[in-house]
Amino acid sequence: MSKDRHANIDHQFHDDTIHAIQFIPVDVDDDNWESELILDIDHITDWVKSSKDGYEFDVAEATLSFHDVSEISIRCRILGGGANPIPIDRIERSDEPIIKRGDYVCFEWAICLNDGDDGTIRFIASGYSLEKARKPIRLSEQMIPKSQRLALSRQSGCHE
Repeated sequence: MSKDRHANIDHQFHDDTIHAIQFIPVDVDDDNWESELILDIDHITDWVKSSKDGYEFDVAEATLSFHDVSEISIRCRILGGGANPIPIDRIERSDEPIIKRGDYVCFEWAICLNDGDDGTIRFIASGYSLEKARKPIRLSEQMIPKSQRLALSRQSGCHE
């Protein structure tokens, strides 16, 4: 498992699938001033050319956490019937910080979605961390079937 904070986007997130979104507010009673935006995702670690005319995918369940989050705006269209997972097109970050106080810097972020309607999750954050829940598994699809997921969203108190 890896858990590293990044000022820049060091990972590729194209076609990763969001299964759950969780907001962790500041807790002034516990003197915890860090708010987080947490995404339960299937993270594609590798696109592998298959012997057929297509690709197979190495996919790991992961938690993508953004730190010191504020000003969250979500616009998306859930495709199909019911609450289906949402695929990510890309994640963008402003080049220059929009908040800078000494060593504390925050950037504007946009998670651009493949929802057929230019959906986005926009917010301000200092950085992110990516924690894989297990080693990637090779699949013919870009997301782990529900029956094979470890259900991170249910473990953290969220619901798929």
